[in-house]
Amino acid sequence: MLKDHFSFSRSERNGIIILLSLILILIVTYNLMYVFEDDESSDFSQFEKETGEYERGLMTNRQQVMKVNTEKKYSGKRKKTRKKDIGSKNIYKQENIIIEINSSDTSELKKLKGIGSVYSKRIVKYRDLLGGFYKKEQLMDVYGIDNELYSRIEKSITIDTALIRKIRIDTASFSDLLRHPYLDIEDVKAIVNARDSADSPHAPAGLILQDILPDKKYQKIKYYLEKNYQPVN
Repeated sequence: MLKDHFSFSRSERNGIIILLSLILILIVTYNLMYVFEDDESSDFSQFEKETGEYERGLMTNRQQVMKVNTEKKYSGKRKKTRKKDIGSKNIYKQENIIIEINSSDTSELKKLKGIGSVYSKRIVKYRDLLGGFYKKEQLMDVYGIDNELYSRIEKSITIDTALIRKIRIDTASFSDLLRHPYLDIEDVKAIVNARDSADSPHAPAGLILQDILPDKKYQKIKYYLEKNYQPVN
């Protein structure tokens, strides 16, 4: 009886086998797809590496852009600062000013183009040693003042030769004479010896120096000699 109920014909058995085969194929295929999907979804290392490189590239580009923008922003300020620095060094000063250099102090001299604190102090110091300037070109004897700088200020200066401090050759001491920039120690010795040995020790200073100094040197120092002094009693 049971055999009759559970017996299958040949075609039925073939159908069951095919059905089971299909079910098995589906099960295997499903499991394989799950495994592959799991492997692919769990491996993000390459993706993360490429993403990191891309983000770093973006950051680098962004930093470069920010750097360029920052440089553009502050380059203008630096240029303005340089202009201010130049102005503070007196490269660009007001035009149409006239400075009398035998009476001006350092603050007045700094109004001249190219003359700052250093040059103004040097000019005053050299002027005091000389006793004053008798011509504009003497400014080029000041350390650091060259032809270029002199040409900037030449038209803005004037000289009052009445302010020159004169030297009395008949009474000036050895050290006073030696202090003058145009006289060296040999010149001073010669002047003192000539003055002490002269028949008239109070002879006009020009006559003494013309006899003992080279003409070129005399032509420079003569502006600083007292011509009309009174003999010493």
